[in-house]
Amino acid sequence: MIHETIVLNKKRDVRLETYVLPCGNEFRFTEKRPAVLILPGGGYDFCSDREAEPIALAFNTKGYHAFVLRYSVGEHKTWPNPLNDYEAAMQQIKQRSTSWNIIDNNIGVIGFSAGGHLASAAATMSGEKPDAVMLGYAVTLEQAAKAMDASFPGTVEKINRGTPPVFVFASRNDPVVPIENQLAFITKLNDFHLQYEAHVYAYANHGFSLATEEMIGKNNPDICSRTPAWFDDAVTWLDDVFSGKSQAHRVSAYHDAYDPYLSVNHSLHHVLNNDEARALLSSYSDKETAFPVPGRYPLLKAMQFIGMSVEDIRSLDKGLNKIKNI
Repeated sequence: MIHETIVLNKKRDVRLETYVLPCGNEFRFTEKRPAVLILPGGGYDFCSDREAEPIALAFNTKGYHAFVLRYSVGEHKTWPNPLNDYEAAMQQIKQRSTSWNIIDNNIGVIGFSAGGHLASAAATMSGEKPDAVMLGYAVTLEQAAKAMDASFPGTVEKINRGTPPVFVFASRNDPVVPIENQLAFITKLNDFHLQYEAHVYAYANHGFSLATEEMIGKNNPDICSRTPAWFDDAVTWLDDVFSGKSQAHRVSAYHDAYDPYLSVNHSLHHVLNNDEARALLSSYSDKETAFPVPGRYPLLKAMQFIGMSVEDIRSLDKGLNKIKNI
């Protein structure tokens, strides 16, 4: 393992700690690996050790290179210092991706609490967006952000079409960062028809990290027994995102809103509202207008349901690809 500390800003004590796994040679079946950048919590007063190396080592066990960013805190926390630190760290990782054997476009970011605020800012405001982001009991609402420092922005209203896939985990009764922070973020992601997965556990204290015994004690009655599952879920979700599986399951509303041309991935309702597309569809089947489906039901699923052949679906898709999505 390459374990070193890279100073990104000496004055503000900003450091990038590396946990880079071996590739090649005795690991000849692994040429490159995905990576994750970890942003610990700590209310921007400090960077929590509980959400730093333990998280890095956990990702290492899943085959991920890991990096921990000790970003600007305390007297240096004024915005945009932390965001600048994140961007410097991401640039460092990308610049050394060849020597560190990192798979292109496979760099995720995970943040906890205040670090989650920074991760959500990275996903929505940064010029160095990650390929995926995981938010653990994260601060996202403006009121909550400004409670940490008046200079901090809320990130919910910064969500845009370019926001990468998001994984959210938190507890319903978090006494420090209210669940409204997660719900608002998820709702806005949904408004933009973006990819996300969310796990809200019934109850757990703030800052549960991996929710292992060393973090929360033995048989802690204040931590839901399912809480530790977030980590394995996050890793498999990240695997899906990096493999492209998640993108293949975008909701039809995303295609309705953003794709320049039509396809079988659009909703049946959207396609039928286009006269040219409706005429094309009618040449393949006379059943679509009477098909009793919700407005966002994908055309592809509808055509499969009525028994359209694979060849006809492909032909229909090619025809729709010539029609502008207006």
